[in-house]
Amino acid sequence: MLNKIMSGVMSIAIVMSFSNYAADRNQVTASAVEQVSYISENEAEAIANRCVQNQIGQIGCRWNDTTRIYETVSFSDPFGNTNSYLFRVITDEELIGYIFVDAFGENPHVQAFGYDCDFMLDSMYEQNHDKKVDKSDEIIYNNGFSFLTREETGEYKSVVTDEILEQTETEIKKEYKEEKEEIAREQAGEVSPLAQVVYTNKHLDGVYWDDDKNNFNFVPYTMIKFVNENHCTPTAATNLVYYWGTIKPGGHYGLWNGSERARNPSVSVFCMLYAAMRSEYEIGTYFNQIIPGLTAFSRARYDLIAGSGYQEDGLLNGVTWNFIKNNVDKSYPVLIGTNNDSKYGNHSLLCVGYQECSDGNYLRVADGWSATISNFYYFKGSIIHASYVRW
Repeated sequence: MLNKIMSGVMSIAIVMSFSNYAADRNQVTASAVEQVSYISENEAEAIANRCVQNQIGQIGCRWNDTTRIYETVSFSDPFGNTNSYLFRVITDEELIGYIFVDAFGENPHVQAFGYDCDFMLDSMYEQNHDKKVDKSDEIIYNNGFSFLTREETGEYKSVVTDEILEQTETEIKKEYKEEKEEIAREQAGEVSPLAQVVYTNKHLDGVYWDDDKNNFNFVPYTMIKFVNENHCTPTAATNLVYYWGTIKPGGHYGLWNGSERARNPSVSVFCMLYAAMRSEYEIGTYFNQIIPGLTAFSRARYDLIAGSGYQEDGLLNGVTWNFIKNNVDKSYPVLIGTNNDSKYGNHSLLCVGYQECSDGNYLRVADGWSATISNFYYFKGSIIHASYVRW
């Protein structure tokens, strides 16, 4: 959109060479992508179970020894081969969560997980189809946060935007193959860990787990709270202001409530941000309007920002882990944009913490779909914009 944001033990090693998969994996039959291969469902499930075991005891994690996988939904690549799995988990036979595993043979890993919420794809799909995804939907997991369906006409539709793509099947397959080849080159000689070990678990100052409420004191707002379309960015920005105005120690009360106590401050803040960022109903919000919009909002609330910064694709090294980590360490929530591709549709989230783990780095996010910050997403190249403002 033109730079806009619209537990078990494994008996075998997870990562093998491409050739080792030829006989019994989901080997792609098309000659152009004969190298692409994936781990099995049992291996992916073992990764998910290890994620559960290693997250137990982390702040906000309500998973325990009763947590188990109760349903599995598989997704395919553009060639029809199973390339990922959504494991829905249940705790104490009541609390629902999820673990999403990317099964690509050269870099199998947990792509996203949530202690007490649905996978973002379920939330998106439910909005357009009144149900969560299941195997019968034949959804294609293309990359990052891109999910597609193939229409009877042979065209492809984005699950995010529910719109037909302009790209042809050949182009989609070619891009998929090239991305996997790039990941394989990056992973050459490296062995992915069989278990997820959490090294660092950090969240913003002032955010804490409330035992009485059995939840964090920071419960983010979701897009369904506000009437509009393509409004993920103003929603993420509303949560940013909510943190600075009500959660952060020594915060700025007037940012959230204005000069007088507002009857419905979240709606007031959202509407002001929607206008200040020049968000458009049919389009969304352009990256270059985020910081100016938040600046204009702060001016209207008579509490000017003290600084800001951003990174995005095309500028030096793009969005780096250190940029996000360093700002969260300073207790600056970071507004991030995912998917650098106009044909798949983009999304904005608010990063409020992170985990550094043996299998990669994860962002703790308010994703705009679920009213929780117990939601984690794998940090990778699909993040194409990150910005912050501070007071």
